[in-house]
Amino acid sequence: MVTATVSTAQIVRQILKAAGLVALVTDEPLPTDGTPICYVSSMPDETDSAVLIKDTLGLNFGRSQRSRTLIHAGVKLWIRQPTFPPAVNYAQAIAIYFDNFPPHSAVSIPNDPSSPHCVQSIYRVNTLVDLGEEVGKRRQLWTLNARVAYGEEEPVKG
Repeated sequence: MVTATVSTAQIVRQILKAAGLVALVTDEPLPTDGTPICYVSSMPDETDSAVLIKDTLGLNFGRSQRSRTLIHAGVKLWIRQPTFPPAVNYAQAIAIYFDNFPPHSAVSIPNDPSSPHCVQSIYRVNTLVDLGEEVGKRRQLWTLNARVAYGEEEPVKG
């Protein structure tokens, strides 16, 4: 049974950070090149360029052939950008990255005793959805739902 001490949203945040698609609020110094800041669970209103990742209900398909449980946990991403072209381009970049995510990737989370997590795949469960402009701020909002298939780190054969 998978007993992660971190949420799936935190695993996805680390994946996006490693890919260079987001920065973390703990990065010193914060990027000035427009790289969105990634948040888990809640997002402050001040940040114009940001990604929010929340856990959603997923699926549990039981055990694999090696008696390991594989979880298909759900995540929802909200993408906020100040203007339309960068917003849609950035949302598409995340979607394409998920579509081409290398299978069986080990993802380590700092200070997580259950790391590394063996991420089998990330697959989208819907297309990108344009939520329009944010009221009062005119920032562009997009959303994307995905599932993350992961389990314990695969043992080394030898």
